[in-house]
Parts: sequence; C-alpha cells; structure tokens
Amino acid sequence: MAELLANYTDNTLKNSSLNQDELEEKLEQIIEIFNHLTEKDIFLTIYQHQLSFRLLNQENLGESK
Repeated sequence: MAELLANYTDNTLKNSSLNQDELEEKLEQIIEIFNHLTEKDIFLTIYQHQLSFRLLNQENLGESK
C-alpha cells in the first residue's frame, strides 16, 4: 500500500495538466490516506527516492538546454 501511494503521489505531482485547485484536492486526499497508513517509513523512503530522481532529471534537463 505504501508503494502504491508513493507512486500515485509522484505521478500526481508530475502531471502538469492539473490546475492549482485540482492539485490541492488530490494532495489533501493523499494526506488523508497517509494519515491512516501504518507503513509511513516505507512510503517516505520510496517517495524520497522518486523525488530525488525527478529533481535530478529536471536539473539535468536544464543544463542541456
């Protein structure tokens, strides 16, 4: 469950087609699920890895332009 939530969170934040209100609503739903999650440490580890990968890719794309 933690891995699924981390993947869903990552995909939600990558999705640029959402407007600000839709994004906030989805993040509130994610937080609600996270509050009931028993494997918070697993979620955090997976999500940190995905976030660092996303940030490094953005940085590398910025340098190549």
